[in-house]
Amino acid sequence: MKLTFTDKLGYAAGGITDAANFTFMGSYLMFFLTTIAHINPATAGVLIAAGSVISSLWSPIAVSYTHLRAHETGRNLVCRLLLEKKKKNKNTNILYTST
Repeated sequence: MKLTFTDKLGYAAGGITDAANFTFMGSYLMFFLTTIAHINPATAGVLIAAGSVISSLWSPIAVSYTHLRAHETGRNLVCRLLLEKKKKNKNTNILYTST
């Protein structure tokens, strides 16, 4: 599936706003840690960098889980729900006919 220009533009806009948000939060966190919490700027930088490393290690796990759950939308979810309902009804009928 080839992405259209508007799709690419939409993903780029989302990426830019996400990056701007994290830059703002990181700047505020650095200001808070150095000015209000009186932590050495080098230590504050290490804390922020450690958070980025943990985030980069955790992201593939979270994305793979989200990707698996994303396939349960639309037609696939409806089909799965119908199959579960059919299975449940089949089990219910067996219980009623066996008594």
